[in-house]
Amino acid sequence: EHLDLVKQECSLGVAFLVGHLLQTNFKAKSFKIHDETVDIQKFRGHRKVTREHLVLNSASLRDADSAIIAILMQNNAVSTQLNLSDNLIGAGGARAIALMLETNSILTRLDLEKNQIDDKGTEAISHALLSNNTLQHLSLRANRITNEGAQTLATSLQYNSGLKVLYLEGNLTNWQGAAMLAATVALAAALAVA
Repeated sequence: EHLDLVKQECSLGVAFLVGHLLQTNFKAKSFKIHDETVDIQKFRGHRKVTREHLVLNSASLRDADSAIIAILMQNNAVSTQLNLSDNLIGAGGARAIALMLETNSILTRLDLEKNQIDDKGTEAISHALLSNNTLQHLSLRANRITNEGAQTLATSLQYNSGLKVLYLEGNLTNWQGAAMLAATVALAAALAVA
């Protein structure tokens, strides 16, 4: 009933494995990664996503949870909007979500505001935007993104034709980060950055 992975020195790779186990008849109700208990029951109902809008905001989701959600969304053919705002998602969770974005061709809106995503997580998402032109709306409000993350986003957005709205207010950027993004917006007339 409980799979304890604490002593295994696990990484997000183990969370990906557990995500695949969820898609089978795996019977555990929860598992642990680095003293963090993940309740599998909250994901069981979303094993086959059937709703257009998947809302998991304010659910105290962490990086390991994000990895499972990313796996479940990779082959999703229904949900066009994913709201993971107001959680505890950091760089590891952002990397998992970025991997999902590289293969998901239906998601048009992703809300990641009010998390703990830093420049490393932003770099992973920026890299995913190089190959994902389906995503149209991305909210990264109130995270831990600095000018370095803004620069990474600005560079990626020069090659992305799909993103129309990007929210970044409430991060750790200053006028330099804003200037980098403004230059990108000037090049891509269809993109609005707030």
